[in-house]
Amino acid sequence: MFANAAAYGMSLVAARLLPPAEFGSFGALLSLSIVASTVAIACQTVAARRVAAHPGATAAHEGEVRTLGLASSGVLLAVALVLTPPSSILLHVSGLAAGAVLTSVAVSVTGFTALGVLQGRQSYVRFGVAYSALAGLRAVGTIVGAAVTPTVEAAAVGMLAGTVVGTVAAVACGRRAAPRRRPPGDAVRELGRNVGSMLGLYVFINLDVVLARVYLAPHASGTYAVGSLVSKIAFFLPMSVITVLFPRMAASATHGYRRLAITATAAIGLVFTAVCALGAGIVLDLAGGDAYAPLRPHLWMFALQGSIFAVAQAAMLTRLASRRARAALPVWLTTVALALGVTLFWHGSVVEIVTVSLVAATVLVAALASDRGARETTPSDDGTPVAEHPSSRT
Repeated sequence: MFANAAAYGMSLVAARLLPPAEFGSFGALLSLSIVASTVAIACQTVAARRVAAHPGATAAHEGEVRTLGLASSGVLLAVALVLTPPSSILLHVSGLAAGAVLTSVAVSVTGFTALGVLQGRQSYVRFGVAYSALAGLRAVGTIVGAAVTPTVEAAAVGMLAGTVVGTVAAVACGRRAAPRRRPPGDAVRELGRNVGSMLGLYVFINLDVVLARVYLAPHASGTYAVGSLVSKIAFFLPMSVITVLFPRMAASATHGYRRLAITATAAIGLVFTAVCALGAGIVLDLAGGDAYAPLRPHLWMFALQGSIFAVAQAAMLTRLASRRARAALPVWLTTVALALGVTLFWHGSVVEIVTVSLVAATVLVAALASDRGARETTPSDDGTPVAEHPSSRT
């Protein structure tokens, strides 16, 4: 919970320290960082699943996933260098800001791999300490940078510095003697499948704020970024549910944990949406202040948007826990539909863009829920579908 609070606090403080136009740039960069972090999250899910599924051979699998995490971090760093110039042009930000944010994501991959190892061991105290260090120091660095100089460049450089220190701390928390081993081919393939699936999802849930940055005026895009902040709170609020249940889903052939993950996520989202609808003024005061007052009657839409995003992620992760990525196709198709809808038709206001995103998110959840075939089998580590015994259903 502290880690999530640190992430929210970072955005809330940045919204007050940075002028609306600068925060619009910062919000777009945050969305870009979340999309890029799919590699880190994929490494975490692979590490957690493999460690949880092999409780009798954790040392060997920990060595494999740590090597996989280091290699992935190096690859992502190279990709960040290549993507910095086009990202700078697309988002209308400096190369320094875009490069610092993308580099911070590449650095964090090894930290998230360590989190996955702790998650797979179900060592939740150490997991909490490591995650708090990683997220907390990232937030502190960002806030200090923005406080010293209220520009998006200063905030981005601060984020990079905090992420480096936080990653070192997270790796230290998860450290345990284990031989470094070359990851087997199936681990690499699993990572590739997870990246493909999670990348599609994270592109989808962050595309609207990037499109708002492109099509709306600077102040309006800043307003949308504050609404997106509320959406991200709704999205990450149920994360502890998945953190606890993911290794259990990976180790169990029953569907009870999977249903519980989706149901609990939806319930938390509905409560948060109701809070934002009834107390929009209070929530907006905390999120951005009077400069974003026009957003008040529409704040609940962003809360609902983030809640639906969270349900989609829960459905996706239930499949990754059993090594399925069949949800990737509907995610990417829905992403393309959202991009076309906003680009070609509905991009004239904050309300238009968030409405299109809401409709697309609802369609995505319906598509994921209709994938009945994913409920019938639980694949083994070698990819062979293993039929679930009827008596194991809950």
